[in-house]
Amino acid sequence: MNNISSLIQTLSKHFSMHPSRLKTFAFSILGTMNSGNCQQYSLSRMLDSPTCKSGIRRIERFFQKQDLLCSSLALFLVAALNFNGLFDLCLDRSNWEFGEKDINYLVLSWRISKELSLPLFFC
Repeated sequence: MNNISSLIQTLSKHFSMHPSRLKTFAFSILGTMNSGNCQQYSLSRMLDSPTCKSGIRRIERFFQKQDLLCSSLALFLVAALNFNGLFDLCLDRSNWEFGEKDINYLVLSWRISKELSLPLFFC
């Protein structure tokens, strides 16, 4: 429970949302880290909901009704990793077609190591 309390406290510095939403967000982050995936079923098992179905619905409502600003998310990630040095930034553009639809992303990532980059901003 100590991990969740400190995570909620860190999240509250970067996101202005209701405490119950902060708690859902924190449990979703820990659920993703513990299970290694971001499927709703896996995340719902981390929530303190009476049933898996109600946990899934809680996660659905969070992402339906809560706006997450990229800038707040990027600041939170840097703060959570407690990094104070220089950043290696990577800018990547990806363009592909999915059926009739063109998909084009521009992503700014923080290169943490040779194997790991963390997306900070995208459009």
